[in-house]
Amino acid sequence: MAALLTGAAAFAQNQYDPLMAGYEVQKIQPVEAWDAVWMWHPGQLSAHLQQVNLTASKGRCTYVGYPGNFYKPVTETSFRKEVKLNKAAVLRWRSSGEVAFTVDGTPVQSPFRLSKGKHTLEATVSTTGATPALMVEGIQADGWTASTDGTRWNPVEWDPKDNGSATLPDAPKEYTAVIPVQQWHLLRGATLGEQTLTLQPQSLVVADFYQLELGQVTLKAKGEGELSFTFGESIEEAQTLDPKAQEQIPLEPVILTGEPQQITLPDRGLRFVGIRSTGKAEISGVTLLAKVWPVEMQLQFDCPDPELVRLVQAGIGTQHASMHNFYLDGVKRDYLPWAMDAVVSSIGGDYAFGERQLSRNGISVGLLPEGATQEDLGVVDYPFHALIGLWQEYMRYGDLSTARMYRNRMEGQLALYESLADENGFISSTDRRWGFIPGWDRDEGPDNVGTPAYPQMLLYMNYRITARFETLFGDKAAAKHYNMRADALKQSIMDHFWDASRKAFINGYLADGTTDYRISHHAQSWAILSGLFPESALDNLFDKVIPGMDYYKKDISYEKGYEALSYAASGRTSDFVQLLKEVWGQWLEAGHTRYPENFKIVSPLADQLSFYGRPFGLSLCHGANGAPPIIAAVFGVMGFRQRGVADYALEPDLIGMSWAKGRIPVSQGFIEVDLHAEGLSTVTIPAGCKLTVAGKTYSKPGTYTFSL
Repeated sequence: MAALLTGAAAFAQNQYDPLMAGYEVQKIQPVEAWDAVWMWHPGQLSAHLQQVNLTASKGRCTYVGYPGNFYKPVTETSFRKEVKLNKAAVLRWRSSGEVAFTVDGTPVQSPFRLSKGKHTLEATVSTTGATPALMVEGIQADGWTASTDGTRWNPVEWDPKDNGSATLPDAPKEYTAVIPVQQWHLLRGATLGEQTLTLQPQSLVVADFYQLELGQVTLKAKGEGELSFTFGESIEEAQTLDPKAQEQIPLEPVILTGEPQQITLPDRGLRFVGIRSTGKAEISGVTLLAKVWPVEMQLQFDCPDPELVRLVQAGIGTQHASMHNFYLDGVKRDYLPWAMDAVVSSIGGDYAFGERQLSRNGISVGLLPEGATQEDLGVVDYPFHALIGLWQEYMRYGDLSTARMYRNRMEGQLALYESLADENGFISSTDRRWGFIPGWDRDEGPDNVGTPAYPQMLLYMNYRITARFETLFGDKAAAKHYNMRADALKQSIMDHFWDASRKAFINGYLADGTTDYRISHHAQSWAILSGLFPESALDNLFDKVIPGMDYYKKDISYEKGYEALSYAASGRTSDFVQLLKEVWGQWLEAGHTRYPENFKIVSPLADQLSFYGRPFGLSLCHGANGAPPIIAAVFGVMGFRQRGVADYALEPDLIGMSWAKGRIPVSQGFIEVDLHAEGLSTVTIPAGCKLTVAGKTYSKPGTYTFSL
C-alpha cells in the first residue's frame, strides 16, 4: 500500500492527498497554448457541465433525483468588445463551434490584422452540446461582454487557471491515477498466489483499493464460465447481488473464452469491487484507473497531534475525490452538484486547492436562473447558499469579477424572495416534497414546511451580502434598499424566534401556524454566522444548550462545515476538534478513508450505511464533510481571520498543543505560520496585504515574530 504520510513528513513533502503518495499517474498532455483564454457567458460552463454530470449520472447511478430548475445551457452566445488601439494588432481566434466574427460590422476570417484606432469586435458562436466559447489572441481579454439573447450583456466568464490551450473549457480535465489492489478478501473458493488469483467455481473475492474514487477497474483474466462484478463504498455493498440494493446500475457478466482477456469495466464510484466466477479462472493485474482532478495542494498544516493531522488529511482527500467539474454530492450515489453541499465544500476547497472555477460552478448551480419564479424553487433555502459562496469567493480570491458576472442573477433571486415574504419579512413553505432542508440531523426539528427560523437568518445574510456588493459596485441606492430589508428582518427574527429565558433561538413556526418551541442546533449556528446571536449568551450555548441535545453527536449531517465556522468564530476550537475526534475520528478508526454525507456512528452498521430507505444509499465520500477538519485547522488552530480582501488577522488557538505550523493561501500568495505555545512564534506575509496578530499590524512583506 502506498504510504499515507503524516506529521512532519507530509508537511515537508506537501503530500496531503493520498493519491499523490506513490501512485503512477497518467496526465492529459497539453496542446498548443495561446496567449489568450477561453471565455463564455457567465454560468454557461456550469450549466453545460451540470448536464454532462447528469448524463453520466443517469447512465451509471440507479437512483437519480434532482429538485428545482437550474440555469439552462444554450448553444449560441454572442461576444462583443469595444477597442481602441494605439497600434495595429494581429488577431486570431478559436471557438467551440461555428463562429461568425465581425469587425465594425464586416465579416472577417482568422487571422486578421486590426488597424490602429477604435473598433467594435463581435462574434457569435454556435455549438452542438458544448459550451459556446471563444478565445481571441492579440488583444487583452478584459472588456469582453457576452449575451445569450442579444439584449442582456454580462462580463464574460473565464477560468483563471486556463492556459489558453486548444482544449475546450468543458473537456474532461481529470488525469488517471493507477491504483493497485491494497488488500484481498478471499471469501469463498479462491487462493492468492504471488501474481495471480485463482478462482474456483462459485468463488467470491472482494478487492479493496483503499482509496474511494471514480474510475475504471481493469484486469487480466483467463478461464471458463463467467465473471461478474459488484461495486461499493463498503465491503458489504460490494457483496450484494440485489439489484434494488445496488446504487449503481449492475453490469452484465463477462463471458470468458478460455484465452487471455484484458477486461476494462465502465466507470464506477468505488473503494471495493466484488468478483464472482461461475467456472475456474485466473485473474491478475486488478487495478483501479481512478479519475483524479488536477490540483495544486496549497494548504499546509502540521502539529504534534497525529490524530488531528490525519483528520485534516482525510478531509482534503474527501474533497479531492469529490471534485469532478464541481464539488459533488457523492461520486457513487448520484455524481451531481447540490447547492448547499457545493458551497460548504468550496469553503474548505478554496484553502486546500484554490480551484476557483469549481467554486464558481457551484455558485452558479445554486443561484436561481434569470427571471426565476416560485416554480423554479426546489429546496427553498438552497439558493441562499449561492450568495454566501459568492461572498466567500470574493474574499478568498480578492476581486469582484465573479460577483459582476452574476450580479443580475443575484439581484433577481432576491427580488423573488422579497415577493414571497410575508409582513414580517419571512419566507415559508408548504411543499413537503422538498421545502426547507437544513441537513439530515433533525431529531428536534425544524420541519421542512412552515416558517423555520434558520432560513430567515440565511435571507438576512443574503440581504447584507448583496448590500455589500452593491456598495462595492457603487450603487448606493441598491445598497440602502438591501440594508433596510436586512434591518427590518433582523428585528423580526429577534422578536419572533429569540427565547430570552433559554438564551437560544427556537425552531420557528409549523405549517399550521403554531409555534415550534423546540431548540435545535441549526438556528444557533446560523445566528452566530449572521451576527444575530447575542455574544453574552455564547457560553451558555456551548456549555449548556448544545450539550443538552442528546442527538448532537449521534446524527451528524453535511452542514457541519458551517458549524465549524461558528465554533471558530466563537473561540470554541477545542470543542469542535473534540467533536471531530469523537465522530470523524471514530469513522476513520472503523477503517474508512473518506468522510460520508451523514454520520450515525452509534447506530448498527446497517443503519450507518443506509439512506433514503435503501441499504447502501449513504454517500461514504461526500465533499461537504471533508470541509470541517480543514476549517478547524485554518480558522481554528491557526486562527485565520479575514477582514477584507487584503486585510487579515491571526487569532491562533493551539488547544493545549505545544506547536502548530502551516501555510494558508490568500489572494496575494501565502501566509506562513510557525506557532509555539512558549517562546516566539513567526508569521510570514506576502506583499499587497496587511496582517494583525498579537495586537500588532504588519503591512510590509516579510517574517515577523510574536508571542502567543
